[in-house]
Amino acid sequence: TTILNPQHLEMLHQKVNEKLKQKFSEMDDDLPKLEKQLKEVNQKASNLVQAIAVGGLGSIDTIRTEYIEFANVTEPINEELKLQEIEGIRYSQNSCNLQVDVQKIVDRAFDEILVEIRNVPSSKELILYPSKISVVLKGGINILGRFTNDSVKAYVDYWSVIRNEGEPVEPVVEYPPYSILVDVKPKQLEFIIKQY
Repeated sequence: TTILNPQHLEMLHQKVNEKLKQKFSEMDDDLPKLEKQLKEVNQKASNLVQAIAVGGLGSIDTIRTEYIEFANVTEPINEELKLQEIEGIRYSQNSCNLQVDVQKIVDRAFDEILVEIRNVPSSKELILYPSKISVVLKGGINILGRFTNDSVKAYVDYWSVIRNEGEPVEPVVEYPPYSILVDVKPKQLEFIIKQY
């Protein structure tokens, strides 16, 4: 008989939470999709609680939880799930905690983002028109509420401009995790290259 101690269960709990955070970073504000995703997450949560114990558990690599379906979810989930019994295995704890941060999905605009210019040779100058852009991100209302204009970065690489052969250039936008880039305005920038 192998006993799962609290340290092992905490490791399992962390793995489940990481997978859930990854899954919900991809969700949008479409409720039917949310319900489908919650069913998928619940099934995956049942499959994700993996036992890692020194000495091993033989051929057992998964411990399932009881099945619970969450529908029409509007608030964060914090649910204790019972572990299914496995013959010959005794647990130090008979449950694990499922935590899912559920937030309203919103769009938020970040205006006047200065476009940085990178890798310009010392004998050249690259001037962008306009030099600032607006960016729209989608994400959880609490997450986007913590972002500032400094959370969003934009840049144009000189060598990308050269490879574009005179065509307007698209700025590269870097934004925080757990958000989705919805729009950039303007999408393309005009430029002038000066030589000294």
